[in-house]
Amino acid sequence: MEALLLLILINAVVLIFAFKTKMGLFTISPEEQWKKEIDEFNNNIKSIKKLEQESDFKIGPDHIYK
Repeated sequence: MEALLLLILINAVVLIFAFKTKMGLFTISPEEQWKKEIDEFNNNIKSIKKLEQESDFKIGPDHIYK
C-alpha cells in the first residue's frame, strides 16, 4: 500500500514537472526564431537575381537557390 502511494506521488511530481516545462517550449513561433536566416536567404536571392540582370551569368536548374 505504501509503495502504491509512493508510486502515485512520484508520477504526480513527474507529470507536474513535465507540464511546467512543456508550457515554455513553444512560446516563440519558428518564423520568429528563423527570421534572421530567412532574411539572409531572401537577400541572397535578390543578390543573385541582380547579378543575373547585370551580367550574362545565368543560374542553371541544378543550383541550390532554384
